Order: sequence, then structure tokens, then C-alpha cells
Amino acid sequence: MRALAGLRRAPVVALVSLYVVENNGVRFLSSILRQHGFEVVEVYLKDYYHARFEPPTETELRLLVEILRARHVDLIGISLRAGGYFKFCCSLTRRLQAELGVAVIWGGMHVTMDPEQCVPHTDMLMVGEAEHSIVELAERIRTGRDFSDVPGLWLYRDGRIVRNPVARLEEDLHSLPFRDLHSHDDKYWVDRNRVVRGDPYATQTCYLMLSARGCLFNCSFCDINALRKVYAGKGKFYRAMSVPRVIEECLYARRTFPNLRRIRFDDELFVMSPEWIDEFCAVYPREVGLPFEFLTDPRVVREDLLAKLQKAGLATVMMGIQNLDRINRRLYNRNVSNEAVRQAALVIHKLGIRPCYQILMDDPVSTSQDKRDFFDFVASLPRPYDLYLFSLSYWPSTDVTINFLREGWITPGEVEGENDKCLRQFRVDLSWPRPTEDVFWLSLLTLLSKDYVPLPYVRWMSRSRFLERHPWPVYAQAQVCNAIKLGYLAGKMLLSGELTFDTVRRWLNWKSLATS
Repeated sequence: MRALAGLRRAPVVALVSLYVVENNGVRFLSSILRQHGFEVVEVYLKDYYHARFEPPTETELRLLVEILRARHVDLIGISLRAGGYFKFCCSLTRRLQAELGVAVIWGGMHVTMDPEQCVPHTDMLMVGEAEHSIVELAERIRTGRDFSDVPGLWLYRDGRIVRNPVARLEEDLHSLPFRDLHSHDDKYWVDRNRVVRGDPYATQTCYLMLSARGCLFNCSFCDINALRKVYAGKGKFYRAMSVPRVIEECLYARRTFPNLRRIRFDDELFVMSPEWIDEFCAVYPREVGLPFEFLTDPRVVREDLLAKLQKAGLATVMMGIQNLDRINRRLYNRNVSNEAVRQAALVIHKLGIRPCYQILMDDPVSTSQDKRDFFDFVASLPRPYDLYLFSLSYWPSTDVTINFLREGWITPGEVEGENDKCLRQFRVDLSWPRPTEDVFWLSLLTLLSKDYVPLPYVRWMSRSRFLERHPWPVYAQAQVCNAIKLGYLAGKMLLSGELTFDTVRRWLNWKSLATS
């Protein structure tokens, strides 16, 4: 910190991403810093592998230090996206401070959700959306001015913690630059005991487009729920780009991704006005022309709008179901009925769009009857469909975590940050230790998404009390079917040019197959 205070020149900023090469936070911050003339070094340390956390080797840590030392960095930012990486981030910070003697600042979702846990372990924190704050911090360092009151910055000053409130939300997303995909000489990927120079994200086949920030809903299990509290009274929470801006970014992705095959709108909720949809559908097929997919919610599904989007290239819809309406209303602040979900599913099926339904499992409240009823409900939806089964993670400061702690359904040690379950069981795999009853119902749900498994057969197994007490035959079938489906999907991706070595390495884990 003393070195920063006396620097009086433009700092060289390094931004380090842990276990994700498409890290949006790092890319937005590096892009706006470059726009303002600062030198930025991006380092992507490791990548995400399904249900398999591989700590960096000593060689990889040494390579990281060598890169930062060779680039003469003055400030190291670490993106802490999930609490599961918290303990590793602490040890990495201590090493960087000891070997390089430069200040380390943390940012990211976990920092924003639980800054009190994070602040003792680093020099500074940046809480919340930080594009403008990081530029202000760098400018003050450059000019030798005090930076202790930069919005969103937390740090120790005179033996006390300075907790600056976050800045107002940037409501005009057009004022922010695109995530930088074209710079290569200042980007490094450290993995497999080697360094790859250049941008590891730009080699992928799918571009994750962000056309909006925030969400119209406030599900209690989601990180959005925590962000709403941070930004109460700080500006418009849900912000969307115009169609021309979206098209411009998609074209930028086409220029910079040599292997691009599809666009995924990775917004929390892809929901626009009918006028926005009309304009998008008139321009996107002509200007971009790639298949695309997005996330939606039963409360906003409309047949007329989906039909227009399908003609424009919509290939897949991912829709959050989560659970029965009783569980959704009681636990998750989702005021949507089972019938509304069914009607949305019928619309998607009628149009011939293959949906992927997102489901949230492993809550501590569902009864045996709830689990049976939920299976029956999913089985009643028109096939074919895919399922993404997620395991409920307890993110700090979300309402579901606060309520579960208060009611005694979970302990503080189960909250992410103290716990790292999200690294090993974010997407459900059947090999994770669970009660016998849960293995039974999860195995049956897995079989529902396999079109070639007859529905009457799956329903027959669901009525067997013997299999419910001894689910291993059902489990074995589900695992075999998972492997078959993974092989089928790999074949499709191979034919379309989307299968890469990194994709296989991310998701192929024979000990822990992701359900789909």
C-alpha cells in the first residue's frame, strides 16, 4: 500500500482470473482500463473442470509469479467469482504479496456478497460493479492522490476498515466498452504446467453475449438477490442494451472468434419488449446469422415472440423451473404455478424448440411426497427436453441462506466461502453422497431426459417401493444413459465443429458425470 501511495505514475495493473477463461468481470475491467490508457496484464489461472477442483501445481504458481514479475506490475487484482475459491485465494494472495511485494485487490461476486469475510485477507477490496471505480483508483495512483474514498473500495486505514459505499449503477450500458477479445500480447493462460500466450476464450466455439445486467425477478437463492441489497437506491437495477448495440457486439465476436458457431445470451433473463424483439428479428438473421440460445422464465414465455425468435435463429431455450410451486413459493420467492410452467412448456413444444429445463435440487425442506410429486410433474411435461440439474448452493447474504441459517436447516460451515461444495457439485452428478431416497429420484429425473427410455418404464420404476429403498439398479441405468448422451452430444459437436479438447477436458469426468 505504501508503494502505491508513492508511485506517482500510471500503474501497471494485472487482473487474475481463477478457473474461468471467459471471466466477464476481468474482461470488462481490463477493457475500460485500456480505454483510459492504462497498461493491463490478464492472467487466466487454470480452467473449470466439472466436479473436479485441481489446485495449481507448484510449476503453475511459479509461472504466474514469473509473468507478473516480468511485466513489472504495480497492482494485482484477483477475481473471486465464487466462495468455493476463497481459501485458495487467501493462500495465493499471501504468496503474491511475499514474492512480489505489490498490493493485491480482490473483486468479484463473492467479495460483493461477503466483504467482511474477505477484507482481512488482502490489501483492498472492490465491492460491486467496478468499471468506473477501478479507473478512478488507477487515476488517483497515477497522480499521487489519496484513493481511500474511491466508491466501492474497502481497505485498512489507520487501524480501521474503511467501507466505502458502492457507486451508483451505470444505467447506460452503451457507455461501457465491449469486453476485450482482440488484445493478445498482454494475456496469458496458465494451465497444464505451461503458459499459453494470447486469449484462451477467443478460441472457443460459443460466445457468451451479455445484452443486459440485472434481472426482473428476485429469486432468493440467486446472487442477484444479494446484489439487489447492495444496490438498493443506487439506480436502475435491470438495464438492457439496444438492438444495434447487441448486433455490433455479436459482429465483434464474429471477427475475433475464428471458431465461432453459436451465440448464447447469458443474461439472467432474456426478456425484451415486443418492439425490441421485432427489431432484433429483422436484423439478427441478416447481420449475424448464427444459431442462438437464451435463458427465460415461465412468467415471460409468449408464443408469438418465441415464434419470431425461432425464425431468426433461436435453437434452444433454457427455462428455469427449479421445483414445485409449493417449494418455489416457500423457499425461493418464485411466484409461479405448476400450471404456468406446464403452459410455457407446451408453447415451446408446439413450436418444435428443444428446451432445457433448469432444476434446483438438494434443498433441506422437500418431503418425500414433494420429491414424488416433483418427479410426476416433470414427467408430465411434453418430451423431448434436456434437464440441467443444479445442486442448491448457499451463497452469502442471499435470503435463502439467511433464512436457512435462522431456521437451523443449515450451519455456517455450509455457506460458500466456508464451504466449497459449489466447486464439486454445482451441476448435479449422481455419484455425490446423498440419502438413498434422493439418489432414487435424481436417477429417475435423469432418465426422463433420455428420449429413448420409454416413459411408461420410468413411471413404473417410480412406483416401486423396493427400488426406492434399493435404488442402485435405477442409478446404474441413469449413469449408463448419461454416458450415452454425452457421447451423442460429443458426436453432434464434432460434426458441427464445436468439439474442442478444452470442452472435453472441462466436462468429461468419468467419476462424476454431469446430468443432462
